[in-house]
Amino acid sequence: MEFSGYAFILTVIEPKVTTPYKIIPQHTLQKATPEQVKILKATLERFNTNPTYFLYPPYEVNVKVVQGERAEQQNYEYKKLKTEDWRYWIISFEPNNTEMMNIGSALSLMKNHIELGFEIIGKDEENTGFNWHAQSLHTFFNDYMRRQLKPKPILEEDLLLAAHCYEKLLSLPDEYQHIRRAFQLFNDLRSIPLSSRLAILGLFSVLESLLTHAPEPIDPSSSLTRQITRKIALIQKRFVRDLDYEIWFDGIQEKKLWKKLYLYRSLIAHGEEAHISDKLENLKSPGRVVSFLREVLKLLLVESLDEPELITDLKKC
Repeated sequence: MEFSGYAFILTVIEPKVTTPYKIIPQHTLQKATPEQVKILKATLERFNTNPTYFLYPPYEVNVKVVQGERAEQQNYEYKKLKTEDWRYWIISFEPNNTEMMNIGSALSLMKNHIELGFEIIGKDEENTGFNWHAQSLHTFFNDYMRRQLKPKPILEEDLLLAAHCYEKLLSLPDEYQHIRRAFQLFNDLRSIPLSSRLAILGLFSVLESLLTHAPEPIDPSSSLTRQITRKIALIQKRFVRDLDYEIWFDGIQEKKLWKKLYLYRSLIAHGEEAHISDKLENLKSPGRVVSFLREVLKLLLVESLDEPELITDLKKC
């Protein structure tokens, strides 16, 4: 198939659709050819800043977790895949790559989201150009929370949602620039390790930019905590996926959960010890908080595209 380039999918995935699969016109999900794999491997080695990351390339192995000698110890067993089963996946584009930013934003909203890496411009090894964002690539290679041991299953319903969000993002009226800014902020967080406490502050910042107005000192009900608690409770009924608090945090009541989340945010923001224990033990772990906030934001951003006027009105009230 003729095309002018392709974007490499950093995320280790296992599509559950027949491929090649056209996500949107002129942009197709497909497995990389042997010639493309050669270019991708060389490019990954060039960009990678973590020497241990490619000891066992995640696109070429199956990984099994094995209990170590101590209860808290885990070891990993790596089994090399057959070459034809390697997981180098790309999104080919023709005739140009001008839409990859919006497509990347749309793919980031899926339940099992896809993270794009770099773009290869050209059809052969001798005539190849590159397009990449150095900081987000560096973060990916060095952030254990962005890497997974098992490939993410990608369903057709996920890709249909991404296509829907892409079209909505393209047609978003100019008066909703605050929603576009929220997408930009969400994308900017790719440059911050998810294992960093700064990621938690960043996720709260995007959430607040969509749903809250500046608190009024004379009105306690306008505090950020109360605004978010009240507005999430209202809007979550319209989310495309259920936000099941019981799965995330063992059934803690929503209002109490958001109070604990904001207490955690406050401790981080003010430079205090922010251990998840005692009053915060229901939050389980920083990783669980990050994953939950990312899911809330993905659902809220989808809703912002579907009903931008509603989200804008909700922000004001």
